Amino acid sequence: MVKSVLLNSADKIPGWSNGQIPHANGFGGVKTNQSLDYVSGAGALNLERAFDQYHLDTNTRDVPGTTSGNQGLVAAVGWDFGNVQSGTANVYPIENQLEGGSELTVTLGWFRERSYNPTSTQTFDTAQADLNLIVRDTNTNNIVSESSSTCNVVEHLSFDLPSTSFYQIEVGYSGNLFGAIDNEDYGLAWSGVAFPGPTTLNGDYDDSSEVALGDLNLVLFNWQVDGATLTNDWINHRPVARTTVGISELNGVLFNWGNSAPVVAVPEPAAGMLALWGVLLWAFAAVAVSPGGRPGQLQPAILDAGF
Repeated sequence: MVKSVLLNSADKIPGWSNGQIPHANGFGGVKTNQSLDYVSGAGALNLERAFDQYHLDTNTRDVPGTTSGNQGLVAAVGWDFGNVQSGTANVYPIENQLEGGSELTVTLGWFRERSYNPTSTQTFDTAQADLNLIVRDTNTNNIVSESSSTCNVVEHLSFDLPSTSFYQIEVGYSGNLFGAIDNEDYGLAWSGVAFPGPTTLNGDYDDSSEVALGDLNLVLFNWQVDGATLTNDWINHRPVARTTVGISELNGVLFNWGNSAPVVAVPEPAAGMLALWGVLLWAFAAVAVSPGGRPGQLQPAILDAGF
């Protein structure tokens, strides 16, 4: 873990290159099969920056648990000690938008598996996982950049983001270089620049500057839809890939109904009542058809909303 933070916080020196070239998909990112510079590695050590990345409270400092899959929202700067299962990917959606044109640096490090014979004092290489690193734009679900070297135990990206957007980091486990293992521990470190612009309203999914019927319709008509397949009408606070529209998105609308930027607007009574009655009727139908006669997933949200 410390190794990943030290590499990620290093200063790039003149002439540094890890073989990054413009990504062939044309979305403005890069791709490398080299991971680090052959001479200077990740660059010149910067202990002050390493200390800040590792220690500051505002950063993500280790995601609780090491279960494979979606790791939950993380800060623009942080690190994690994780474990990924073979054939899967661990996903780190960044909570804030990252600023277009700013530098994003991400480093993934792990170890080759070795065994030691105390009698002969010999060390044997037993296995090596092949992990890969991806940065994805979650608004479009497009892969922006990736590092996928074959023989190394480090993947590294350092590039300027093509646009202001929401991004996620993905740690993939595609197989083994040799040996037979099915999971791998790793250290992941990242550093990006959060977009300083105004924070969008929670629940304002259609970017209309108010939480209203359009946002409610986005939730209802996309219920349980994977974030990767949402249409472009859903602009703000899109669920990331491999998560679905559900209770938290519905609550985002209900708890913020009528809010607008920069002032609070009160919806017309008729429109407001029709929208809320629509939620109640739809929720009742969802409960009524739930398998096994058990309460549907919407009931807790309606209760929490005070209805």
